This record gives sequence, structure tokens and C-alpha cells, in this order.
Amino acid sequence: RKAQVKLATYYLSVGEVERARMIAAEFEHEAAGQLEKVIAELDKAQHPEFWEIIDRGQNFDYLPPNLHEQLVVFQEMSSSMQLEIKV
Repeated sequence: RKAQVKLATYYLSVGEVERARMIAAEFEHEAAGQLEKVIAELDKAQHPEFWEIIDRGQNFDYLPPNLHEQLVVFQEMSSSMQLEIKV
């Protein structure tokens, strides 16, 4: 799911809104709060490098600033889609 959200932020950053909407639609039947959990995990990754006892090098959850700012846009898009479906 994280990879899907990261891809959606890329699409939003290059103006491919419809592709991002398609990804948002994939979250329609997800358990309540799952999308928020994924976004929160991606949001808290502030450094591109990751270190632990065995250094794996890169933090897979990190989004560069231009994509990170699209997280809010994607979350709002997903929330509005869920509201439309429930109404």
C-alpha cells in the first residue's frame, strides 16, 4: 500500500490527477484508518538514509519534498472519494 501511495504522489506531482484518483479508488474497501496509517508512516520518514545495525542504505518510506507535499493532496482526494461513495 505504501508503494501505491508513493506512486500516487508522483502522479500528482506531474499533473496526472486521474491516475492518482485510480489509486485512491483502490483504498475504497480498505479497513477504516488504513490509508491514514500508511500516510502517517510515509509522513514521518524525514531522512532518505536509514541506519540500523546492518545498514541497508536507503529509507524506503522517504519521499523527497516535492512528493511529500503531495501526501496531503492525495489524502484529501481519497477522503472526498469515500464521501461521494457513502452519500
